[in-house]
Amino acid sequence: MNTTLQYCLPTSNQIPKDWLMALRRLPPRLYLPTDLGGLPENKHKAWYGDRKINLEIANAIKNIFEESLDRGVASKISATAQSNAFFAKHLNIVLPYNAYELKSRSVREKGTALEAAVARVSCNNAVKDLADWLVAQAMREGRFA
Repeated sequence: MNTTLQYCLPTSNQIPKDWLMALRRLPPRLYLPTDLGGLPENKHKAWYGDRKINLEIANAIKNIFEESLDRGVASKISATAQSNAFFAKHLNIVLPYNAYELKSRSVREKGTALEAAVARVSCNNAVKDLADWLVAQAMREGRFA
């Protein structure tokens, strides 16, 4: 990894406390698939949650790099951090209270559950902190330089 990218990474590997506290207060029926007790509108909420987390991911990248980042690199980091595959890979961290229930689900269903949770969380700082972690983790795992 480029040393400039390493220098910009947040130092903590832990998921932000604000996200976990907000998620803990959120009843699982507000984001889980219907056959796991979730509400039918969760898929529709996930559409909004997808946009909400993607905007926060873009802001996190902008805040880390300001004007110094190549747009191609920024696009690769963003694509990684906002992908269902990335959400699924880190399910134990981003949806720790329901990771076991979702373990056998498709990558898309795991991503939809996270996006529905993002849509339902009313604390924007919690979503921002989640996005910051996703970007930092994508940068740790990827080769973007």
